[in-house]
Amino acid sequence: MKGYVVWANGKNTGKITTSFFPTKSFQPGAVYTEELLIERKGIKLDENLSLSVDYIEFEDGSSWGEDVQGQSEHLIGARAGVEVSVKEFKDLINNHGTVALTSILEKKLVDVEVSIPKTLQSERWKKGYTDGYKTIIVFLKNHQGQGHNELLKKLNEIEKLQNKGRQK
Repeated sequence: MKGYVVWANGKNTGKITTSFFPTKSFQPGAVYTEELLIERKGIKLDENLSLSVDYIEFEDGSSWGEDVQGQSEHLIGARAGVEVSVKEFKDLINNHGTVALTSILEKKLVDVEVSIPKTLQSERWKKGYTDGYKTIIVFLKNHQGQGHNELLKKLNEIEKLQNKGRQK
């Protein structure tokens, strides 16, 4: 699985969570923990809160779900952001070494400006693009001390995973 959207819906509350897996696949039998935070004031004892899987995107490029919330656009944008960031960071390492990469990774994530392509995309897509791009920055921050070749190897693995669904 490459990503999913869960929708929590109640009389006085609602929450959507969109998750995607750019650096490794969601594996059968593995346990993933995630919180869906809903304000306590929105939850009443005598009311039902329903959780629905609204959309799932699989590794082979297929999908399932009604996509009532339209969050598939977020996942598509996130994949685009991952694809561009992987290419840019591979080029940066190959052409300028890890010194140039280090200057980017030293910034706080909120201070990193992501250049969004000048295309007619929705706000959800743009948000997904930014999230996907920054996910790779976080990934690289977590592996920063591993050296030039190891970072390239990991970026190549991510690129291969992202391209997996396109090959079929």
